[in-house]
Amino acid sequence: MRRCCLFAAGLLLASASANPLRGVLPEARAAYLPGDGQFRCADGDGVLPAARINDDYCDCRDGSDEPGTSACSAGRDYCVN
Repeated sequence: MRRCCLFAAGLLLASASANPLRGVLPEARAAYLPGDGQFRCADGDGVLPAARINDDYCDCRDGSDEPGTSACSAGRDYCVN
């Protein structure tokens, strides 16, 4: 029983960290899934590793790298109701 619970908890944590695209509009998802592993800020001001999307630190001046956090004052969040 304990092993099963630990496994389930591990899966939950892995799925949460594997999906950094929370807060992204469905039509904008392609910009957040770069084939080269680099994310380009929406305003064209910078390029950063895609791993830094939703890392709770505002790297892009326009806030486009933090769609699912409150790290950027200029950021926007999309939520499915």
